[in-house]
Amino acid sequence: MVAATLLAVYSLSPAASSRPVPGDVTGPLSAGNSTGDAESVLNQARASLGGSKALESVTTLEIQAVEERQADGPVPAGATVYEVRPEPFRFRMRWPDRFQFTRPSFTHTLNGPAFWLEQTGGTPVPVSPDIEATARRSTELNAAYLTLAFLLRTPPWLRWQPRYLGVTKTDGIEGPTVEFIGPTGHGPKVVFDSARHMPVAVVTTARRMDGSGERVVQVVRRLEDYRNVGELRFPFRLDERAPGYHIIRRISIIRVNPPLGLRDFAKPSR
Repeated sequence: MVAATLLAVYSLSPAASSRPVPGDVTGPLSAGNSTGDAESVLNQARASLGGSKALESVTTLEIQAVEERQADGPVPAGATVYEVRPEPFRFRMRWPDRFQFTRPSFTHTLNGPAFWLEQTGGTPVPVSPDIEATARRSTELNAAYLTLAFLLRTPPWLRWQPRYLGVTKTDGIEGPTVEFIGPTGHGPKVVFDSARHMPVAVVTTARRMDGSGERVVQVVRRLEDYRNVGELRFPFRLDERAPGYHIIRRISIIRVNPPLGLRDFAKPSR
């Protein structure tokens, strides 16, 4: 049902005003407030992905994947349980202010200053102003997390500034870490491989609704299976985990600079 899908998505919508759940710090943070250090780490990472000029040349992007939800509860040893019907997932971008997420039951689109959502499957349900506002904020932040993961940049209207945190360890992932600071003084963190300099995880927080109410949880998105696409390198497996929540996105297609025009992000007329 669409209602269940909406609840599943919004229960993990990012916590815009909550303090992030910190990872275990293994390096000195006193040296970590320098934008210069952050840019040094980012420049090394950009070089490992194909170079700053090649990344900056990407103005449109399309990612197609299959999204598989893992079992939340215990499973027998050696068994891996997938959702019966893995769902297709698509992300499209036209830099700097047009982003679109498409799943079988809905499409969410940022079209410049405008936002629209469309239910495309299941039983139609009313969309309240609160749900629409939550969907917009979730779309804005998840678009930023993907552009961080694939292009090491964030939409300029977010005004996030990089800050180097030193070497940190989160969920077993250790490496130089850059946090992108928003108006609250905190934001998403990107962890980099110490040897190869490539981004290996994007760490954020989210509000999760469960039987005990709303709580803030840490979300770790592992970036895996890097492959070449032209002169650039991208992860083809995104492993996203939070307490009671595990999704794997297996990417099948990445199109760099496809011909995406303004009409591709316009709200369909009915």
